Amino acid sequence: MAKKKRRRRKKAAEQIKIDLKFELLGIILLTLGIFTLYHIGKTGTTLILFFRFFFGRLYWVAVASLVVLSVFLMIKRAWPAFFTVRMTGFYLLFASALLYCHERLIGSLAKAHELSGNSAVVNTIRIWHQEEQIWWKLVLGGMCTAIFSARRSAAAWQVRFYMRLPIFYLTRRVRKSFAFYSRSSP
Repeated sequence: MAKKKRRRRKKAAEQIKIDLKFELLGIILLTLGIFTLYHIGKTGTTLILFFRFFFGRLYWVAVASLVVLSVFLMIKRAWPAFFTVRMTGFYLLFASALLYCHERLIGSLAKAHELSGNSAVVNTIRIWHQEEQIWWKLVLGGMCTAIFSARRSAAAWQVRFYMRLPIFYLTRRVRKSFAFYSRSSP
């Protein structure tokens, strides 16, 4: 009888430690997310520059995802499933939006004959090294998108193709749903 009570106490103590770790991690991530969203202090500014470097003008989506993750950790006290069908669809849509924004930048620079070489990564880094105000006005996607839109490797072309697939899939689904409603009406 005494052994069972000790085992229960040990299991309860271990569960409290695990719950406390998730709570603490959630609070830390939430604090960092709020600092970033509201530009609070050096921490907020540094995190904004970090997210802008990788995601460009759509950095706020990554910060909002960080806040949602922190709330999930505090409520559920477990890691979410990052690779479900819905989450993968969100990742693909977000990557498609980033890629579209960066292609607009590369297109506008190509029209103005301001590209140095064929590499989107090199051109994005060149813009990044210019004054930060220019970077914020010009670069719509960040370094993640520059890597997506790299033009020299065959794998990059496949990535660019597959990043655009969710948009084609959604438009096809919308057309099918409208066709269904038009047939069912008397």
